[in-house]
Amino acid sequence: MSLEILEKQATILKALSHPRRLEIIHLIRDKELPVQDIHQMLDLPQANVSQHLTLLRESNIVKNRKDGKHHYYSLTDPKIIQANDLIK
Repeated sequence: MSLEILEKQATILKALSHPRRLEIIHLIRDKELPVQDIHQMLDLPQANVSQHLTLLRESNIVKNRKDGKHHYYSLTDPKIIQANDLIK
């Protein structure tokens, strides 16, 4: 396996290594959600949720789209959930 692939895997695993980010992944596993909904579901400050989402987006785990003032987040690939579900 190439070093480039291993580095990409390490980046993804590091991004997923926080319980709150795993919660976010599970919230958006089947549907896209606006930041406001994610913030309310997790009962965290919106700034904190935004920081987690930024890290997940920079790691190419989630993607976002803007509709007016709202930012919606979804998974970039459903295989992320499959991989996560293998870890029990």
